[in-house]
Amino acid sequence: AEATIEASRALLRTRFPGLADRPVVRRWTCFYEVTPDANFVIDRHPMLANTWIAGGGTGHGFKHGPVIGEYLAALVTGDAGAAAALAPPDDRFAIR
Repeated sequence: AEATIEASRALLRTRFPGLADRPVVRRWTCFYEVTPDANFVIDRHPMLANTWIAGGGTGHGFKHGPVIGEYLAALVTGDAGAAAALAPPDDRFAIR
């Protein structure tokens, strides 16, 4: 744990020197969220029609973020053409 903090401080010294020697107030493990089938979840909330859920990205979600954002924006705004162009060929993102 201390080695990780020192490695972080070394990086901070090059990018954000004012933060490098500040106290560490809290540390925790980064938890990933994943679905049983490893697919994303992008769907309406089953009981709240004006609420959408997007998740299940695990560690690779960040690289798909721009397209997921476009897809979700098309769904939320009702742009069926754009949503269809970005949608997978099946219902793999649906809440089951």
